Amino acid sequence: AMGNVYDGMWLDKLNQDVPNWPNQVEKGNVLPAIDWMSENVQKMASLYDPGDLVERVTGQKVTAIPYLNYLEKKYSALYET
Repeated sequence: AMGNVYDGMWLDKLNQDVPNWPNQVEKGNVLPAIDWMSENVQKMASLYDPGDLVERVTGQKVTAIPYLNYLEKKYSALYET
């Protein structure tokens, strides 16, 4: 479960730092997202505990809000009446 929370925070920060990455992925270019993850997360992953790494990369305390926002955006259309 915490991995999902961390992923939500990474995704939120990726969207801020590289806003055009989804368009690039649609065109088959995954490098902007991979490069961001490599530079910001994977490079330092063994140096910090996960929660500390999230705070260093995102500048925010660990919170489920970005993950919940992602879930709401992804699934809300399925449940609209």
